[in-house]
Amino acid sequence: MLDVSRSGYYHFTKRKPSQHEQEDERLLLKIKMIYKASRQTYRSSRIHAELKEQDETCSRKRVTKLMKKAGIVAKMTKKFNTKGLATYRR
Repeated sequence: MLDVSRSGYYHFTKRKPSQHEQEDERLLLKIKMIYKASRQTYRSSRIHAELKEQDETCSRKRVTKLMKKAGIVAKMTKKFNTKGLATYRR
């Protein structure tokens, strides 16, 4: 059992989101828009740079935390390898 009073528990469950949580939600929407516009290739550092261009003030670590919490992961593109083609064609 938790050592919390009944009134304290219900006060906690009915509270409104804090200003920081509301700001996180707003930032996450912008992060998702930038992520989709980049065809899911931007990582946290590039998304942070885009947010800075839009005059958003937040740290790169905060962007990383929000992306991780939302399950947003950049796709890694494979580079074209010409060495493998030469041996494959023989």
